[in-house]
Amino acid sequence: MFYKIIIISLIALFISACDEKVDTNLISSGAKFTKEYAQQTNDIDKKSYQEIAHLFKDNTQIQSKEKNILIIFSANHCVYCDKLKEEILNDKKLQNLIKDDYNSYYINISYKKIHTFNKNHTSDLSTAELSSLYNIVATPTIVILNKNSQTLFNYPGFISAKRLKATMEFLNKDDIKNLSEEIIAKKLLHFYKENNI
Repeated sequence: MFYKIIIISLIALFISACDEKVDTNLISSGAKFTKEYAQQTNDIDKKSYQEIAHLFKDNTQIQSKEKNILIIFSANHCVYCDKLKEEILNDKKLQNLIKDDYNSYYINISYKKIHTFNKNHTSDLSTAELSSLYNIVATPTIVILNKNSQTLFNYPGFISAKRLKATMEFLNKDDIKNLSEEIIAKKLLHFYKENNI
């Protein structure tokens, strides 16, 4: 009987001690998971490209807004991704193209995120699903879409700043934007040869 009284007393003491107010800033998940923390974890991938992050838009909302879309897919510990970042850092004209002439997104496939993407209709895609949509098997991979989100260019592997800049300028021409990916590839190869790029 003595043990029952002690147990009942401890339960009553525990219940009365748990009169703590719930913080409405917490997201209901059974853990202390704030909206701030959610934003920090959502932006964790930005640390992998922080030196050029100012050139790219938030990759959770991928949209054209009447411009072509540039998506650079990368991964952690990717030597050629780091080399591409360095090329971008050292070329002001390329930086201006990325920031001003395209809606540009940098996606590190080593991290899991949800990307709201409009291609025929609006979809919420995980990083893995978005990577699969563009057959990303190597990094870096450069994907350029027209303002209707149709693929103009999908280039797996490292690309020099000179070639990327020329490609972006070439694909921004009005007479190119609505051609098929196959015809664009042929015209682009001819353009590279003609201009020794």
